[in-house]
Amino acid sequence: MTCCNFCGCGCSTYYCISAHSMSVRFVRICEDADKREIEIVGPINESMGLAETFLQTSQFRKIMKEKNEICHDYILGCCFKGDKCMGIHSSMPYQWEVENGCGWSCIPDNEGIERDYCDPAKTESHGIPPVNFILMIRGHSKVRRLATVSSLDQPEAVLATEWAWYWEKEDECWNAFWSSTMEDLERVYSDPSLGSVFEFTAGRHTYEVNLEDMIQSNKSSHTLRWVRRRPIFNSAIDVQRAICTSNTNSSIVPPYWDQSRLPGIGFERVMLSSSTGEHEDIKALFEKTVVGFQIHTIERVQNPALWKFYVLQRDQMKSSLTSINEKQLFHGTDSKYFDSICRDNFDWRICGKNGTSYGKGSYFARDAKYSHRYTSQSGLRSMFVCQVLVGDYTVGNNRYEKPPPKETGGSSFYDSCVNNIQDPRVFVVFETHQVYPEYLIQYSDGNSTGNTQQNPAPQPGPAPQPGPAPPPNPAPQPNPSDSDEPEFNCCVQCLIRTFRWPLYICVRCCDD
Repeated sequence: MTCCNFCGCGCSTYYCISAHSMSVRFVRICEDADKREIEIVGPINESMGLAETFLQTSQFRKIMKEKNEICHDYILGCCFKGDKCMGIHSSMPYQWEVENGCGWSCIPDNEGIERDYCDPAKTESHGIPPVNFILMIRGHSKVRRLATVSSLDQPEAVLATEWAWYWEKEDECWNAFWSSTMEDLERVYSDPSLGSVFEFTAGRHTYEVNLEDMIQSNKSSHTLRWVRRRPIFNSAIDVQRAICTSNTNSSIVPPYWDQSRLPGIGFERVMLSSSTGEHEDIKALFEKTVVGFQIHTIERVQNPALWKFYVLQRDQMKSSLTSINEKQLFHGTDSKYFDSICRDNFDWRICGKNGTSYGKGSYFARDAKYSHRYTSQSGLRSMFVCQVLVGDYTVGNNRYEKPPPKETGGSSFYDSCVNNIQDPRVFVVFETHQVYPEYLIQYSDGNSTGNTQQNPAPQPGPAPQPGPAPPPNPAPQPNPSDSDEPEFNCCVQCLIRTFRWPLYICVRCCDD
């Protein structure tokens, strides 16, 4: 690499590089410890003999990080490099700066600007003058955002910058990509050698994301959608909590999680011992409405990335709602969706066929007996117990693709939909991050095992033929000694505590 002789401000090093194969530019790398900047000076003649791929090299990316990266150790109070530290010393993992003619200076309300920037729907910050996030200017001055190392490079760093990817739906509504897709997008985006186009599949469709134009296209329908990359917000309080958490050598996850089984990427399913209170609590919740089955395993799903998204969503809802209305709800599914749900959370287009009576979203039930109907009809059955932020809800409609506004033409929307306002038993959630799949129960037909003592269920007789409509009132539960065969003209929900043949569901029990 040839060092340029052009020098106008005393910077010790100049490199001639090519930003693109047809566009060669001077890049001045200022090594002044106070400036720490890289500036494009201007185009020059391509015939001067330059390193055309320097921008793509790890050396250039290393210089960029060294000069524009906030020191993670300094925030945690453990940077001992002093003036030799190549990172910027800041009390926050992000810092917004504006060019003032002789360098860069911090912009007031750093946290407020960051909060706005983390919202993919916003193109500028509040305040006067605002920061334009598209052009990265404030008034007529250039703006830059400094941050800590990416969580992709250092997943163990508690205050590493986590980037989220969003695609624009209708009505300027921005949806987050799946966690695994985000990781792949970020990996390709961060490594120019991998190209500028990323392709992925979701359901029956294949999509292509152009990382230069930030546009997603459906390869079949050719539908184009905007894509945005924004960081996950950390408030000053979040940072202090992270510092305390780091000092106690734990991570930002529930305290009852197994700290020795926290994956850097992905998830772990941790088997719960039947002797623990945690196991008994989930078992009791399940058996409130479903008994006569043998529980084989209850596993806790530990996915730090999904949990952080869930906590972020919860914090956002807390700021705008009097009650976030957090519930433990059930979701029956098939074993083939285990990994997808544990890794990427629920997607109604892929992870279930529960109908769309109350909207095109993911369905969750207050009672396990409802979700039981959507488990495998033979062999080992599977049901998730989820933490769900239902917030403010209204009655759903099969046309809804998102919750309706609270007032006609208003800008405030409901958070979820239900089957019945007075007695909600079915909840429909349209935003992935309002759900965390916390436990996975696997069970099968047979007498339940455990500490809860139950009467044995009678053996079922042959499968019935379709008969007359069920009676309006539930039949009394028979004594197993009175009859060897169940009365199948009553629905399974009415007899769920006695029989285990889910063959009939009466209108009364199925109104949800």
